[in-house]
Amino acid sequence: MRKSFFTILQIVLLLCFCGSPSLAQEAGGGVPAAGNPVQVPELQGGSLVPLSPEDHVLRAGDQLVLHVASLPDLPSTYTVRVDGFFYHPLIGEVQATGRTLADLRKEVQGKLARELRKPDFRLGLVQVAQHSVAVLGEARNQGTFRVGVGGSVLDVIAAAGGLSAKADSDRAVLLRGEERIELSLKPEVGGGLTKVRSGDILYILPGAPVNVVGEVTAPGVYSLSRVSGSPYQAILAAGGAKEEASLKRVRLVRSSLPEPIILNLSPESTEPLPEEAQTLREGDILVVPARQAVILGAVSNPGAVPLRGDETLLDLLPSRVGKDSDIRQIMVVRSDDVQKNREENEEYNLEEYFKEGKADIAAVPIHDGDIVYVPEKGKSGLSFLKRGISIMTLINIARWLF
Repeated sequence: MRKSFFTILQIVLLLCFCGSPSLAQEAGGGVPAAGNPVQVPELQGGSLVPLSPEDHVLRAGDQLVLHVASLPDLPSTYTVRVDGFFYHPLIGEVQATGRTLADLRKEVQGKLARELRKPDFRLGLVQVAQHSVAVLGEARNQGTFRVGVGGSVLDVIAAAGGLSAKADSDRAVLLRGEERIELSLKPEVGGGLTKVRSGDILYILPGAPVNVVGEVTAPGVYSLSRVSGSPYQAILAAGGAKEEASLKRVRLVRSSLPEPIILNLSPESTEPLPEEAQTLREGDILVVPARQAVILGAVSNPGAVPLRGDETLLDLLPSRVGKDSDIRQIMVVRSDDVQKNREENEEYNLEEYFKEGKADIAAVPIHDGDIVYVPEKGKSGLSFLKRGISIMTLINIARWLF
């Protein structure tokens, strides 16, 4: 009985002579001095950023350290439960969620003061709460990734290294138990901001492979969204159009269509895309041609002629016409009329330029997609039509050469 009394007395004396409080923080295995903030990493917006514990509002799943100097044998690490509390053997239940460390220290100090005369303790943040989410499908890295509580689908994709080259950039599926949530990753829809939970499975869907060829920086097969992959996006995926590319006459080849669709993708165009061309499909071929015009009739080397963009009739014809060429009635069918199958044409007399110096005729511009027809002598452009060959026939011949 006498021995037990002295043991109790020693414990009381030890507690009475404890030092003054020290409100330091602790993270990992080290205990920094008071006033030196610990930088706890947290995933925000797809990247790890330093998090100041003093500014962090505590939430379920956060891990705290509470070390009481006079009771070193007590546990020092505590996890905030889903109900927002954690249990300490000396002071009991403590509510943590919704508080900062400064708020929590005040309550802990008050609770310890009721048990100890001069409580000396350290309270800090070890780790913020995180969710574990599995990523499958067309991500750069597949596996299980951890994101902070409140993390979104986009945060998980960023943790997985982003989308693969074959991914549908707009679509994903979130599997949550027996629930299947189809998401649009388009920024204006906001599906990528959907909050994830532990145990979720994020499946990145594959896109539609489309072949982009012709005058683009990097021709090849590219994966586009099956719901919003447009011809514009296909050209951007291929590195963009080259300087010599003709965006007015892009051809969409699709096996289910009887003939290619001609698309005007030039920036100045206000024409809406045909409905069947607004979203590309698996197996489509997008052909971006070079800028060129077609010269037909009584000329040497008839066919397609590359353009720089500022050519005129006088630039193109003199080296191609001969003794059989009738330059008095040259026909020009403009690219807009070619695109819209309009049987319209312009006629010019270059002989007037050579004999009378009419400069306005020589300066007639030739644009990408135009058709120039030079008739034979004795067979004017009008007789050309009277012989049963229409402008539409001329257009069809030129299209084959473009």
